[in-house]
Amino acid sequence: MKNSYKAALLAVLGLTVVSAAQAANNDLILGFNDLAGSSSAQNDLTINLASYSDFTTTASLTFTGSTLDNGNFASDFSSAFGSDPTISDVAAGVVGANLGTSSRTLFATGAATPTGTINYTSYRSTLNEIQAISIGSQGSSAGLSAQNGWSYFVAPSPTLAQTSGQSETTVAQYLSQNPEQNLSSSGIITETLYQSTEASLGATGGAFSEIGTITIDVPTDTVTFNGIDSAPVPEPTTYGLLAGAGLLLVGVRRQFVKKNA
Repeated sequence: MKNSYKAALLAVLGLTVVSAAQAANNDLILGFNDLAGSSSAQNDLTINLASYSDFTTTASLTFTGSTLDNGNFASDFSSAFGSDPTISDVAAGVVGANLGTSSRTLFATGAATPTGTINYTSYRSTLNEIQAISIGSQGSSAGLSAQNGWSYFVAPSPTLAQTSGQSETTVAQYLSQNPEQNLSSSGIITETLYQSTEASLGATGGAFSEIGTITIDVPTDTVTFNGIDSAPVPEPTTYGLLAGAGLLLVGVRRQFVKKNA
Protein backbone atom coordinates (compact mmCIF):
# COMPACT_ATOMS: atom_id res chain seq x y z
CA MET A 1 0.00 0.00 0.00
CA LYS A 2 1.67 3.22 -1.14
CA ASN A 3 -0.17 5.34 1.43
CA SER A 4 -0.42 4.48 5.09
CA TYR A 5 -2.84 1.86 6.31
CA LYS A 6 -4.70 4.51 8.25
CA ALA A 7 -5.19 6.64 5.15
CA ALA A 8 -6.45 3.63 3.24
CA LEU A 9 -8.98 2.92 5.96
CA LEU A 10 -10.28 6.47 5.89
CA ALA A 11 -10.98 6.05 2.20
CA VAL A 12 -13.12 2.99 2.82
CA LEU A 13 -16.79 3.61 3.64
CA GLY A 14 -17.81 -0.02 4.04
CA LEU A 15 -17.21 -3.63 3.07
CA THR A 16 -17.78 -4.74 -0.49
CA VAL A 17 -18.69 -8.23 -1.60
CA VAL A 18 -16.92 -9.02 -4.86
CA SER A 19 -17.71 -12.03 -7.00
CA ALA A 20 -14.65 -14.19 -7.39
CA ALA A 21 -13.35 -17.03 -9.50
CA GLN A 22 -11.91 -20.24 -8.13
CA ALA A 23 -8.20 -20.74 -7.66
CA ALA A 24 -6.26 -21.97 -10.65
CA ASN A 25 -5.14 -25.59 -10.46
CA ASN A 26 -1.79 -26.11 -8.78
CA ASP A 27 -1.37 -22.46 -7.75
CA LEU A 28 -0.29 -21.32 -4.31
CA ILE A 29 -2.90 -19.13 -2.63
CA LEU A 30 -2.24 -16.22 -0.28
CA GLY A 31 -5.10 -15.77 2.17
CA PHE A 32 -6.04 -13.09 4.70
CA ASN A 33 -8.82 -13.07 7.26
CA ASP A 34 -9.90 -11.09 10.30
CA LEU A 35 -11.97 -12.53 13.13
CA ALA A 36 -11.05 -9.81 15.65
CA GLY A 37 -12.26 -6.77 13.73
CA SER A 38 -15.13 -4.42 14.50
CA SER A 39 -17.50 -6.56 12.41
CA SER A 40 -18.94 -9.68 14.02
CA ALA A 41 -18.61 -11.51 10.70
CA GLN A 42 -15.53 -13.00 9.10
CA ASN A 43 -13.90 -11.15 6.21
CA ASP A 44 -11.60 -12.82 3.68
CA LEU A 45 -9.19 -11.83 0.95
CA THR A 46 -7.65 -14.58 -1.21
CA ILE A 47 -5.06 -14.06 -3.95
CA ASN A 48 -3.53 -16.40 -6.52
CA LEU A 49 0.26 -16.07 -6.37
CA ALA A 50 1.77 -18.44 -8.96
CA SER A 51 2.14 -22.07 -9.91
CA TYR A 52 3.65 -24.33 -7.27
CA SER A 53 6.48 -25.11 -9.72
CA ASP A 54 7.65 -21.49 -9.58
CA PHE A 55 8.29 -21.91 -5.85
CA THR A 56 10.18 -25.18 -6.27
CA THR A 57 12.36 -24.20 -9.24
CA THR A 58 13.07 -20.49 -8.63
CA ALA A 59 15.44 -19.12 -5.99
CA SER A 60 13.34 -16.02 -5.36
CA LEU A 61 10.07 -14.44 -6.50
CA THR A 62 8.65 -10.96 -5.97
CA PHE A 63 5.03 -9.97 -6.45
CA THR A 64 4.56 -6.19 -6.47
CA GLY A 65 1.64 -3.78 -6.61
CA SER A 66 1.44 -3.96 -10.38
CA THR A 67 1.20 -7.77 -10.45
CA LEU A 68 -0.22 -8.72 -7.05
CA ASP A 69 -3.95 -9.42 -7.30
CA ASN A 70 -3.92 -8.01 -10.85
CA GLY A 71 -2.87 -4.65 -9.43
CA ASN A 72 -5.90 -4.52 -7.10
CA PHE A 73 -4.26 -5.58 -3.85
CA ALA A 74 -4.41 -2.22 -2.06
CA SER A 75 -8.06 -1.59 -2.87
CA ASP A 76 -9.13 -5.19 -2.19
CA PHE A 77 -7.29 -5.24 1.14
CA SER A 78 -9.00 -2.03 2.21
CA SER A 79 -12.36 -3.35 1.03
CA ALA A 80 -12.02 -6.51 3.09
CA PHE A 81 -10.52 -5.05 6.27
CA GLY A 82 -11.34 -1.35 6.13
CA SER A 83 -13.65 -1.44 9.13
CA ASP A 84 -10.87 -2.63 11.43
CA PRO A 85 -8.38 0.07 12.53
CA THR A 86 -5.84 -2.49 13.81
CA ILE A 87 -3.82 -4.17 11.08
CA SER A 88 -2.36 -6.71 13.51
CA ASP A 89 -5.87 -8.20 13.81
CA VAL A 90 -5.48 -9.45 10.24
CA ALA A 91 -3.99 -12.92 9.75
CA ALA A 92 -2.18 -14.19 6.65
CA GLY A 93 -0.89 -17.48 5.30
CA VAL A 94 -0.19 -19.46 2.13
CA VAL A 95 -1.47 -22.89 1.08
CA GLY A 96 -1.43 -24.85 -2.16
CA ALA A 97 -1.67 -28.28 -3.69
CA ASN A 98 -0.32 -29.96 -6.80
CA LEU A 99 -2.82 -32.64 -7.80
CA GLY A 100 -0.57 -34.45 -10.25
CA THR A 101 -1.36 -37.68 -12.09
CA SER A 102 1.57 -39.57 -10.58
CA SER A 103 1.99 -37.85 -7.21
CA ARG A 104 0.61 -34.97 -5.20
CA THR A 105 2.24 -32.21 -3.16
CA LEU A 106 0.89 -30.08 -0.36
CA PHE A 107 2.27 -26.61 0.48
CA ALA A 108 1.56 -24.62 3.63
CA THR A 109 3.11 -21.89 5.72
CA GLY A 110 3.44 -22.31 9.47
CA ALA A 111 5.17 -21.17 12.63
CA ALA A 112 6.89 -24.57 12.87
CA THR A 113 7.39 -27.65 10.71
CA PRO A 114 4.17 -29.72 10.53
CA THR A 115 4.78 -33.08 12.18
CA GLY A 116 3.99 -36.54 10.88
CA THR A 117 3.30 -37.65 7.32
CA ILE A 118 0.37 -36.91 5.04
CA ASN A 119 -2.01 -39.68 4.03
CA TYR A 120 -2.96 -38.31 0.64
CA THR A 121 -5.79 -40.78 0.06
CA SER A 122 -7.76 -39.47 3.03
CA TYR A 123 -6.59 -35.90 2.37
CA ARG A 124 -7.75 -35.85 -1.24
CA SER A 125 -10.99 -33.99 -0.53
CA THR A 126 -9.19 -31.25 1.38
CA LEU A 127 -6.65 -30.89 -1.42
CA ASN A 128 -9.56 -30.38 -3.80
CA GLU A 129 -11.09 -27.83 -1.44
CA ILE A 130 -7.89 -25.78 -1.48
CA GLN A 131 -8.34 -25.40 -5.23
CA ALA A 132 -12.05 -24.60 -4.77
CA ILE A 133 -11.34 -21.51 -2.65
CA SER A 134 -12.84 -18.42 -4.22
CA ILE A 135 -10.26 -15.83 -5.27
CA GLY A 136 -10.92 -12.15 -4.63
CA SER A 137 -12.19 -9.80 -1.98
CA GLN A 138 -15.00 -11.27 0.10
CA GLY A 139 -17.01 -8.98 2.34
CA SER A 140 -19.05 -9.53 5.47
CA SER A 141 -19.57 -13.23 6.37
CA ALA A 142 -18.55 -14.57 2.94
CA GLY A 143 -15.65 -16.57 4.35
CA LEU A 144 -17.88 -18.49 6.75
CA SER A 145 -21.45 -18.68 5.54
CA ALA A 146 -20.75 -19.01 1.81
CA GLN A 147 -18.61 -22.10 2.51
CA ASN A 148 -16.20 -21.26 -0.31
CA GLY A 149 -13.64 -19.01 1.32
CA TRP A 150 -10.28 -19.17 3.01
CA SER A 151 -11.78 -19.07 6.52
CA TYR A 152 -14.02 -22.04 5.79
CA PHE A 153 -11.47 -24.32 4.08
CA VAL A 154 -8.19 -23.30 5.76
CA ALA A 155 -8.74 -21.70 9.20
CA PRO A 156 -11.00 -18.97 10.63
CA SER A 157 -8.07 -17.43 12.54
CA PRO A 158 -4.58 -18.34 13.84
CA THR A 159 -6.17 -19.68 17.03
CA LEU A 160 -9.20 -21.40 15.48
CA ALA A 161 -9.00 -24.39 13.14
CA GLN A 162 -12.66 -24.72 12.22
CA THR A 163 -15.95 -22.87 12.07
CA SER A 164 -18.61 -23.85 14.58
CA GLY A 165 -20.78 -26.60 13.11
CA GLN A 166 -18.46 -27.25 10.18
CA SER A 167 -18.29 -30.93 9.23
CA GLU A 168 -15.34 -31.31 6.84
CA THR A 169 -11.70 -31.17 7.90
CA THR A 170 -9.85 -27.90 7.36
CA VAL A 171 -6.21 -27.55 6.37
CA ALA A 172 -5.34 -26.39 9.90
CA GLN A 173 -7.06 -29.42 11.45
CA TYR A 174 -5.45 -31.96 9.16
CA LEU A 175 -1.96 -30.58 9.62
CA SER A 176 -2.39 -29.93 13.36
CA GLN A 177 -0.63 -26.74 12.37
CA ASN A 178 -2.26 -23.42 11.53
CA PRO A 179 -0.99 -22.06 8.20
CA GLU A 180 -1.68 -18.44 9.16
CA GLN A 181 -0.27 -15.93 11.61
CA ASN A 182 -1.23 -12.38 12.51
CA LEU A 183 0.50 -9.51 10.75
CA SER A 184 2.77 -7.33 12.86
CA SER A 185 1.68 -3.85 13.92
CA SER A 186 3.56 -2.55 10.87
CA GLY A 187 1.64 -4.87 8.52
CA ILE A 188 4.59 -7.15 7.73
CA ILE A 189 5.20 -10.83 8.45
CA THR A 190 7.70 -13.47 7.30
CA GLU A 191 6.47 -17.06 7.33
CA THR A 192 8.21 -20.34 6.51
CA LEU A 193 6.84 -22.32 3.55
CA TYR A 194 6.80 -26.13 3.82
CA GLN A 195 5.97 -28.93 1.39
CA SER A 196 5.11 -32.63 1.61
CA THR A 197 5.19 -34.79 -1.53
CA GLU A 198 3.50 -38.13 -2.11
CA ALA A 199 6.04 -40.75 -3.18
CA SER A 200 3.60 -42.23 -5.71
CA LEU A 201 -0.12 -41.90 -6.35
CA GLY A 202 -2.03 -43.50 -3.49
CA ALA A 203 0.96 -43.74 -1.17
CA THR A 204 1.45 -42.01 2.15
CA GLY A 205 3.41 -38.81 1.65
CA GLY A 206 6.71 -37.98 3.24
CA ALA A 207 7.37 -35.62 6.10
CA PHE A 208 7.21 -31.89 5.57
CA SER A 209 10.37 -30.02 4.64
CA GLU A 210 11.16 -26.31 4.52
CA ILE A 211 11.52 -24.83 1.02
CA GLY A 212 11.87 -21.13 1.86
CA THR A 213 10.24 -18.08 3.40
CA ILE A 214 7.45 -15.79 2.27
CA THR A 215 7.43 -12.15 3.40
CA ILE A 216 4.09 -10.35 3.19
CA ASP A 217 4.48 -6.56 3.27
CA VAL A 218 1.07 -4.90 3.16
CA PRO A 219 2.24 -1.23 3.30
CA THR A 220 4.33 -1.67 0.13
CA ASP A 221 1.97 -4.08 -1.69
CA THR A 222 4.76 -6.66 -1.90
CA VAL A 223 5.03 -10.41 -1.38
CA THR A 224 8.51 -11.95 -1.62
CA PHE A 225 9.58 -15.59 -1.69
CA ASN A 226 13.17 -16.59 -0.91
CA GLY A 227 14.08 -20.24 -1.42
CA ILE A 228 15.98 -22.01 1.32
CA ASP A 229 19.11 -22.19 -0.83
CA SER A 230 18.97 -18.62 -2.13
CA ALA A 231 21.63 -16.22 -0.89
CA PRO A 232 20.28 -13.31 1.18
CA VAL A 233 20.60 -9.82 -0.26
CA PRO A 234 23.26 -7.87 1.73
CA GLU A 235 22.11 -4.88 3.75
CA PRO A 236 23.37 -1.44 2.59
CA THR A 237 25.79 -1.36 5.54
CA THR A 238 27.20 -4.67 4.35
CA TYR A 239 27.90 -3.19 0.92
CA GLY A 240 29.75 -0.35 2.65
CA LEU A 241 31.91 -2.75 4.63
CA LEU A 242 32.71 -4.75 1.50
CA ALA A 243 33.69 -1.58 -0.36
CA GLY A 244 35.86 -0.47 2.54
CA ALA A 245 37.59 -3.83 2.65
CA GLY A 246 38.24 -3.61 -1.08
CA LEU A 247 39.88 -0.17 -0.75
CA LEU A 248 42.00 -1.44 2.14
CA LEU A 249 43.25 -4.34 0.02
CA VAL A 250 44.13 -1.96 -2.80
CA GLY A 251 46.09 0.27 -0.39
CA VAL A 252 47.99 -2.68 1.08
CA ARG A 253 48.84 -3.94 -2.41
CA ARG A 254 50.23 -0.53 -3.46
CA GLN A 255 52.41 -0.34 -0.33
CA PHE A 256 53.70 -3.86 -1.09
CA VAL A 257 54.53 -2.92 -4.67
CA LYS A 258 56.38 0.25 -3.62
CA LYS A 259 58.36 -1.63 -1.00
CA ASN A 260 59.54 -4.25 -3.47
CA ALA A 261 60.16 -1.88 -6.41
